[in-house]
Amino acid sequence: MKVNLKLLSVRIDPDTVEKIDQFVRNRRYWKRNTVVNAILTAVMNDFREDEVYDMVRRSYYSKEKVTCSYSIERGGVS
Repeated sequence: MKVNLKLLSVRIDPDTVEKIDQFVRNRRYWKRNTVVNAILTAVMNDFREDEVYDMVRRSYYSKEKVTCSYSIERGGVS
């Protein structure tokens, strides 16, 4: 069952918007909104609260090293 999405107005850094647009250019079957929603949904569902907290305050530590990884483990696929 498809859920109606909520419409929000957000402010996003121009560099980030350009990176999203660049990502979408190579995937014409996805729209910018789909990509932003998928990223936010994955972050809020799959990361721990302390990891999200670190992401939110990343700009305060822009010179610090960041380590991250994200993958989908597919079981039973050969």
